[in-house]
Amino acid sequence: MITELVTGAVAAAAATGITYNVCLKKNKVKEVNVTKEKKTEENQVKENEPEEVAPGYTEEQIKELEKNAYYDMVTGLMNMTKFSMECDRFINTMPGAFFGIIVFEVENLDRIRLLYGLAECDKVRKYIADSLNEILNYAYIYGRVHEDLFAVFACYDEEDELPNIVSLLTENIHSYAKNVNLTLHFGIYNMDDNIIPTSQAIYMAELAKRTVAKNNSGENYAFFTEALEERLVEDNQMSEEMNNALDRKQFVMYMQPMVNLRTHEIIGAEALVRWEHPTKGVLSPFRFLPLFEANNFIIKMDHYIWREAFKTIRHWIDNKIDPIPISINISPIHFEHPRFIETLCNYAEQFRIPKNMIELEIPERIFADATENIDRILKELHEEGFILCIDNFGSYHSPINALKEAPVSVIKLDRKFLNNNLSTTEGLTLVRYLYAMAKELGMQIVAEGVENIEQANDLNELGCDYAQGFFFAKPMTLRDFDAFHKEIMKNKYMPAVVYPSFDDVNKDLLP
Repeated sequence: MITELVTGAVAAAAATGITYNVCLKKNKVKEVNVTKEKKTEENQVKENEPEEVAPGYTEEQIKELEKNAYYDMVTGLMNMTKFSMECDRFINTMPGAFFGIIVFEVENLDRIRLLYGLAECDKVRKYIADSLNEILNYAYIYGRVHEDLFAVFACYDEEDELPNIVSLLTENIHSYAKNVNLTLHFGIYNMDDNIIPTSQAIYMAELAKRTVAKNNSGENYAFFTEALEERLVEDNQMSEEMNNALDRKQFVMYMQPMVNLRTHEIIGAEALVRWEHPTKGVLSPFRFLPLFEANNFIIKMDHYIWREAFKTIRHWIDNKIDPIPISINISPIHFEHPRFIETLCNYAEQFRIPKNMIELEIPERIFADATENIDRILKELHEEGFILCIDNFGSYHSPINALKEAPVSVIKLDRKFLNNNLSTTEGLTLVRYLYAMAKELGMQIVAEGVENIEQANDLNELGCDYAQGFFFAKPMTLRDFDAFHKEIMKNKYMPAVVYPSFDDVNKDLLP
């Protein structure tokens, strides 16, 4: 029924004779006015009778349907469909002009949601819409084109006008509330020499936006480049291949050992993923995880790797190999999934695995911004018997309170956190006391990213018992891991070499 109404609305829009007149000032969009053609006498409706502009619909019904079909209900801004229509229409009226698409997103909106709830997020979106209406004042075409992605279409003379728009928006939108600032990241796509559909331009600008957090320029925006265009082609190809790759078991669980720094014993392993691509070879997760997190395929892939981890422990038990705990990575999106805990428990039951053999590596920001619902989930996971670990500790807010309030047994220190603190006296003191405090609370601390013997020695002197990194071993397949573990265990149980004193030596045995 809804589809029929919307279809009728689109058809009826043409029947009403709606046209768009664009006023220009110095080659920039000054104003977009919606007008209607004058009705002929034949089409005049009788006075005091509702005007039927399409079969079965009155003018008021058409307006309401157009509003629902073309405008965002929360912000009142154009949605993706309307925004694309207006941009494409304007481009056709200005051949040879310079156009650009700017997209932006509130990067800390997830944190606001976790702290204040979904209703506050809608207030943020409405605040942004009000700001756009006030700042741009119909000088540009703009809208809310995806869930949390806003877009601005601009016609410009000089390229530096686009970063100027970014600065203007940042300056006016940044301060949301007394204790809350909005972190905005922008992506820009120039349409100078390559006029493409607006929807594709938005995606390219959004791809540029994703690189902002990784650049070292200090800017909160990035332009789409040829290198990103190559990445776009690759992303599209991976999106087409990912489901088939999962079915064909091209995603393979790799394992990286965690070791005791003093005994060199392997005390656990982290389950990681590699894509064994038939033509591109083994792909690092950095090549595909950002895409999978963006399109939610990460849920399917994580479930597959989790299952492989449970199955591996069953393999060890069945083959009389002493099992060690395996840690699996938990993306924040799983906390929104209603069957998150049930899925983990089902795997434990299916493979008859003690739940304390599975360690759940949960990002630090989940603990830092925990809501009542997240606290409830963490408590349930702990009560089920799973081991909880704060992953990348020191990369977000270093929530010291989480160490005593959350049901955590393991802390994994972020590599950058360690590198930044091991180089200064104050930093060394901080790390030393962190280790001491964790031990007092009965927690294990694992240092990630150990790459050389100097780092291993420094950590040993600071009191760190456990570490993980390329210095000890790179991630490897299960078969290689079993062989590596067997060799380590064999070396561990070799008898120590004893050098007796000459008083105890039988001289007849000397050469």
